[in-house]
Amino acid sequence: MNKSEKLSGFEMVTILTLLMVGTGILSLPRFLLEASEVDTWLIILSGGIILAIVAFIYGYIIIRFPGKGYFEILSITLTRPIACILSIPIYLIVWLIVYYLIK
Repeated sequence: MNKSEKLSGFEMVTILTLLMVGTGILSLPRFLLEASEVDTWLIILSGGIILAIVAFIYGYIIIRFPGKGYFEILSITLTRPIACILSIPIYLIVWLIVYYLIK
């Protein structure tokens, strides 16, 4: 893998920030607001806390394996066949999201 194909620390921080903002605020379902009339702020707060924890874990993993990609990190921590198996759902989710956005 060329050096230009690897993500820098700034790019990963940007991706994590966009993940938190996009998932936590921009894609908040409207039916959630209508269904839970009073305690909506608790749901938003708990979702934000969960996203912050996940972002912290991602950041920690990125710091532990600088310059490595997703599949490389899985291959290092697990065996290569298990990394392939665990990568399939991620790639399917990405393709489904892309399909949904293009459609």
